[in-house]
Amino acid sequence: MNELSTGADSKLALPLLPQETEHEDGQSSSSWHGWRALSPLPDAPEPLQPQGAYSDAVSEPRIQVAVSATEGVQGPVELLAPAGGPDAACAALHFGADAIYLGLKKFSARAEAENFTIEEVDEITAYAHSLQPRRRVFVTINTLVRQDELAELIEAVAALASIGVDALIIQDLGVYHLVRTHFPEMELHASTQLSVHNRAGANALARLGFRRVVLARELTLEEVRDITAASGIETEVFIHGALCYSYSGLCLFSAQTLGRSGNRGKCAYSCRDSFEVSNAPLTLRDGTPVRRDPHQGFPFSMKDLALPDHVPALRAAGVSCFKVEGRKKSPLYVATTTSYYRKLIDGNLTPDERPSLEADMQSVFSRPWTNLFVESHKDKEVADRDTVGHRGTPVGKVEAIVHTGASESRLRFHTHRELERHDGLQIDLPVQGKPFGFAVDHLWTVTPGRYGTSREVFKAPAGALVEVGLPVEHPEIPVGAPVYCSSSQAVKQKYRHASPKPGLHRTRKPITVEVRLTCAELSAVGRVADSAGHLPILEIRRTLAGPFTPARDQQAMQAAARSAFEKLGDTSLTLESFAFHNPENCFVPVSRLNQLRRDLATGLEQALRQELSERVTRLQSELCPPALPTAETKSFRWSIKIDRIGFLDAFEPADFQDLEEVVVDIARDNLTVLIDKLDYRAGQLGRERIRLALPALTRYWEEKSLRHKIDHLRGAGWTKWEAANLSAWSYLSGAGQSSGAVVNPPHPRPLSPEYGGEGSRTVFARNQVLTGEELLFPSPPYSGERGRGEGALLKEAFTHPVQNPSATLDLSTDWSIYVINRLAAQALEKLGVNRFTLSPEDGLANLRSLLAEFGARAVLIVHQDTPLFVAESCAYANLIGGCPGKANCSFEQMEMVSSHGEKVTALDYHCRTIVLNQGPFCLSTRLKELRRAGAVSLRADFIYRPYDPVEVRDRWRLIRAGRPVPGGHAANFDRGIL
Repeated sequence: MNELSTGADSKLALPLLPQETEHEDGQSSSSWHGWRALSPLPDAPEPLQPQGAYSDAVSEPRIQVAVSATEGVQGPVELLAPAGGPDAACAALHFGADAIYLGLKKFSARAEAENFTIEEVDEITAYAHSLQPRRRVFVTINTLVRQDELAELIEAVAALASIGVDALIIQDLGVYHLVRTHFPEMELHASTQLSVHNRAGANALARLGFRRVVLARELTLEEVRDITAASGIETEVFIHGALCYSYSGLCLFSAQTLGRSGNRGKCAYSCRDSFEVSNAPLTLRDGTPVRRDPHQGFPFSMKDLALPDHVPALRAAGVSCFKVEGRKKSPLYVATTTSYYRKLIDGNLTPDERPSLEADMQSVFSRPWTNLFVESHKDKEVADRDTVGHRGTPVGKVEAIVHTGASESRLRFHTHRELERHDGLQIDLPVQGKPFGFAVDHLWTVTPGRYGTSREVFKAPAGALVEVGLPVEHPEIPVGAPVYCSSSQAVKQKYRHASPKPGLHRTRKPITVEVRLTCAELSAVGRVADSAGHLPILEIRRTLAGPFTPARDQQAMQAAARSAFEKLGDTSLTLESFAFHNPENCFVPVSRLNQLRRDLATGLEQALRQELSERVTRLQSELCPPALPTAETKSFRWSIKIDRIGFLDAFEPADFQDLEEVVVDIARDNLTVLIDKLDYRAGQLGRERIRLALPALTRYWEEKSLRHKIDHLRGAGWTKWEAANLSAWSYLSGAGQSSGAVVNPPHPRPLSPEYGGEGSRTVFARNQVLTGEELLFPSPPYSGERGRGEGALLKEAFTHPVQNPSATLDLSTDWSIYVINRLAAQALEKLGVNRFTLSPEDGLANLRSLLAEFGARAVLIVHQDTPLFVAESCAYANLIGGCPGKANCSFEQMEMVSSHGEKVTALDYHCRTIVLNQGPFCLSTRLKELRRAGAVSLRADFIYRPYDPVEVRDRWRLIRAGRPVPGGHAANFDRGIL
């Protein structure tokens, strides 16, 4: 087991490169304009050592890293469990979750889970808040929202705000805009669907007022540690559960091929499919053959994440929350995983107990476990290449198939675990692609020996030689095949839990009541304060006429009045404070007090419902105006995006006519080549027609090169830029580059009071020095009348960091900063964006309303090799049994066909796999429709593929002429995004 940090003098065994050396300029390789790594971080993506079938070693060499006293502190951490439905929520809370996350029937990235109605959210929130210690409830609105859903979104968010859920987990910037503008009291967490994977992205989120970021699963421990310590925002990491092949938020496979968008919670799980492969290299660079046939397999099917051994190190890194994936899993799965990690975090899991509890988890649902990249981004043994689906916990190996005289077959093996009738078993049969599973309907224990006998039993102890009846039509089962327990009756009994009585719990609004009694009348005034505890927002008065007689006991009368008004159990109200004024010492019967309480409570509840309804109606009217009429476009504004500037080398002067803009992704080309080619094109076209684009992904080993390019190009006066990730705002601002700036404290993760923190919502520390590029965020665009204005927020003006402080940047966004609705577009406009690119997974019906409202500011892609998967797991290594090491690998490209007929191409990019459709997304034959729909700005992309410049030129001509491009498809253009 790797050595983990538990104190100031301890060491962490981490997979790092050799100790970095000083450069000629005196800087270490981990420092760049003040952005210094807080611990050693990797410099290159390629694994050097063979792995899997090509080496006895399965991971990179480890070196020891000292942990400072501050970093070794293990502070409070939240255990966040999934709640796919009410029963799973109760299981999570019963077995120790500090918080649960759940989705509504709509706007949930797990649309096929049971999910919750608003009434069920209210009930589980009230129940969670009633527990000691108080638990928290987060609601996921982590999908992209279409135009026609905005009214429903407003209604849902208003209801959740009224309930008082503890946070929203969001992806869509339109949801962000809605909440920050109109519900600023709500805490926001950035979903992993936002693809935040570096310090720059987390820093931008902090400035936008997010309280927490759910980090990309692909990060290493060092990256998590660096982001947590330096970004001014709480970090949440997944520690257990299923893994997507692609970076979350950047997977368009299911959407482009089947119309089922993962960004809308409708993922078809194409990554779990089997593929037939062609053109995959069969030999390595040294001439030796690969050790597994790559022509068929599950190249994208990931193992399950399990990080129990890394909990101490992640906790020492300052992570605020450990998250368990599984909203589509059963309540039993939630119970076993929550119980296990609760005991592990609390230090109550003994070495003897651990294997048993892990087996419990595995018997409910489990693929093989992996650490993914937490130890090293170079680890490639992370996929389940032969078999897909649930396995279970290992209980033995096949010893024999016993055939009885009654045409009955039995499976014989020694069981390592107690078995009983009605358990489930599975056997790995790679030739089938999935395990063979069956129920234990009949169970025998066998006495060993030549004349051994068998006895049918209900239960067999661990260590027994057993036989289990096989189904009549069972496949051929080889001796030695692993046997798994995939369902356990004992586990089901062990993890039973109680649930509260339905309807018992409901969230209640605190009210203040002031009662005045005179001989002539009895009156009561009820007030409801807003959720932030500010001035009253509602006030209701009710009166009962007298006369009332003198009281014998004034104190008894006051006690009776309070007792009457405390009886609010059937309402959505709770008495926070009570005042009774009886200046004439009168008496009123309890029955009249109860009548007044009922009248007052009814009035307050009706007023609350009316206020909520009116607010929703007002916002819907304001934010969901009628669709504008579309005006037919007279002429298009064309742009082209490339990731190798040499792609334009075959263009002739006529090809540049009517070309408004060339967008150049600066990540791939060498800086020297980039500068020379940009200067040439600038001389030919003018700088005003060239825009420089930042990539959607920038891992730590890529960041220094990217920052070097940005600094040089901005210093050279390039002012038109495109962002593909929120990190771009930090990169372009240069925030934190001043070496004299104190950016953030070592552990800037203010926890809520119930978790031992102070509950502060201030993002930046008091000793922060705002210098240089903090001018990028001069004032908070979401700090209006209802705003809180946490932190310095992104704003319109960009100031140049090198030579000309008054020069501004012209900023646009690429499709990966999604705009599916008008609120997202408005959010980007507030953040200084002049134009935005619409998503290639959108459809014409939704696009039409956006084009009508935003015109030329909305850029529509009409040709693109849309990335279906962007992943750190190498598909080729998954097929051939492991990674042979970069120097010995000859993989560049391979063609693949899924079992459902989807044809794709997998490309290698520095050991990152990019999967494209074999044919491009192309709307060149639909230009007339686009003209009628009001499209003005059209863009053709030539990125990822190693195009020949002549092919780029020829396709460009076909596109602009409205002619078909070979192999082109329209994706969701006609059917719309589901």
